[in-house]
Amino acid sequence: MTDSQTVFIVDDNRRFLHSVQELLKSHRLLSKGFGSAEAFLDDFQPEQRGCLLLDVRLPKMSGLDLLEHLRHQGWMIPTIMMTSYGNIPKAVRAIRLGAIDFVEKPLSRKVDFISLIREAMDLESTAHRVRRDVAETSRRLETLFPRERETLDLLVESLSSREIADELGLSVRTVEHYRLGLMPKMNARSVGELVHMMVQHSVATQLNVLPERTTRRSPAESDPD
Repeated sequence: MTDSQTVFIVDDNRRFLHSVQELLKSHRLLSKGFGSAEAFLDDFQPEQRGCLLLDVRLPKMSGLDLLEHLRHQGWMIPTIMMTSYGNIPKAVRAIRLGAIDFVEKPLSRKVDFISLIREAMDLESTAHRVRRDVAETSRRLETLFPRERETLDLLVESLSSREIADELGLSVRTVEHYRLGLMPKMNARSVGELVHMMVQHSVATQLNVLPERTTRRSPAESDPD
């Protein structure tokens, strides 16, 4: 967890909101509270880091609708849904929308709650690091010449220099030249590291996590104990 991370809390119960912020402050966790989904959206920037505590039942836009909106926008922030009511259908929908957990209010086990917050922050840190690495890989890929990129793609498929040469209609010497040039351009120390880099990039692309900014249970109006 880093100092730049913030716990964003969206809950229309002011007393509960204040109580949670005081709890987080006592554990040296930065927080920012909002009374509605709309207020959160007006303030939130995709590059902001941290996690989201989101009440399911909110005025106008519900917590689940907000979560769905965030996913459609490609804004990936670890989210914990909060509710005063045990509602399995809402919990299932929240998890399908990417919520990492679902907690009931009032918060009877605050130590577990703080642990869950820290886990969400750790998850965000990992996701941030992956997005940063993938973005750097994308930037380096753009510096490759077409033949270098073709050689790289075949190299990732575990083809030998001879097989790559046959596939591209090049000499083995030319392929070796391309392979040698790929390492510094991609900032890789070995073919294994290069393959790992490309696999990570491919997976991130398929999951649509390339943009910088980077993951619950039912409604509520009661206060924490």
